[in-house]
Parts: sequence; structure tokens; C-alpha cells
Amino acid sequence: MKVMKTGVIIPAAGLGLRYLSPEKKLLSFIKDEPLILYALRNFIKYPGLNPIVVVVPEGEMELFGKVLPINYCEKDLRIEEGGRTRAISVYNGFQSICEEVEMVLIHDGARPAVSYNLIQNILGTTEEKGCAVPVLNVFDKVAVVDFEGRLTYSLSRECLRLVQTPQGFKKDLLRTAYQRVENWEGFSDEGSLVYAAGYSVYPVPGDPENIKVTIKEDLAFTEYLLGRNKK
Repeated sequence: MKVMKTGVIIPAAGLGLRYLSPEKKLLSFIKDEPLILYALRNFIKYPGLNPIVVVVPEGEMELFGKVLPINYCEKDLRIEEGGRTRAISVYNGFQSICEEVEMVLIHDGARPAVSYNLIQNILGTTEEKGCAVPVLNVFDKVAVVDFEGRLTYSLSRECLRLVQTPQGFKKDLLRTAYQRVENWEGFSDEGSLVYAAGYSVYPVPGDPENIKVTIKEDLAFTEYLLGRNKK
């Protein structure tokens, strides 16, 4: 069976406001390598994913170009400049490769432990159904805080899921979503954008180890996970 040509977009242009550190989050070191390289390497190793575009902060293409293996990568690895929101950054990356591919995977640069199996499952569901989003069940009790600061217990965790990346989309579906949704620049992920455009979004079991580095303390646990997975 012919596999649809798939490119990868890795948004790495966020400000990392919750990271609370003067160093750039995605250039923080885990062991002897910057964080961004761990996520990138998993897609370089996966066969058939090409091109791969990393979207970096405005004015920092030269800085990231010194870190990313642009000139010695076996894949077609590119850098694009991002925008003022995550959605604009992803859109910039999408525009740079959309004429060359049939599907795209979009993965947070701050999720370094994405597995081969998760990528494979997202690709399979995307090819079959048009889009796929990895999710995890919620096991803790969930409550809502109202406008007066009081807890309200109106949410059932049975219907809630934690959303991860990589998220997969057929190119034409995602392009149509951008055209249909007027305020697409404000969406925090493309799964919610596609849903707002009127499409069904299909869940795929996520991976508890596919964590996102959000605060500086996450680095230690991430280093533990990456070290354990190498054994």
C-alpha cells in the first residue's frame, strides 16, 4: 500500500513564559544536548517523514541554525521564522511545505520523548480518517473554579482527555480549516482548529512518557525518562 507523503512541523517559537529562566527553554541542555534536538531526532529517525521544518522565534534563525543539524542531516531539514502566536508559527511552517506533502505531523518541540509507536499510530489514523490527536485519560478528580473563586464539581473526568502531540492531518483538511475559521491565529493547537472548522477529530491513545517540558523542574524528570529509554 502506498504511504502518503508526510512532512513534519515542529513549532519551537514559543516564549516559554512559564519556564521562568533566562535561558531559552528549547536550547536548555539535557545531558549534553539541547532539548529541541531530542524531539527532532525522533522524526529524523522515523522512515519516510520529509521534509521536516522547525519554526523558531522571530529574529533567531541564525541562533537555532547553529544548533540544528541543517547541513548534515539525512532528511530535508529546514528552519522557518515563527509569528506572535503558536498558530501563526505552525501556519508559517505549513505554508513552507504544504505543496510538497499529502499529510503533516505537528509536534511540540518541548516534547522530547515522543516514541516510534506513537508516531506510527498517528500516521495510520491520519491516513485512514483524515486527522488524529493523541490523548490520555484523566484519573484525578477535576473541578472548575467559578468567577468568585469557589470550586464547582460539574465536570466528569470520564469525558475529559489530556491532549498531546504529534497531531496528524491530511493537508487539504488542515488547509480548509485555516480558510473556514476566521480567528485561527488564536488557537492553541490544530486539533481544536480543525474541530472549529466542522470536522471530526479522532483520538489515538497517547503516551504518559510523552511529557511537555513546561517549567524548569521538568528537565530532571525528562532526563530520567530519556536515560531509561536508552537502556
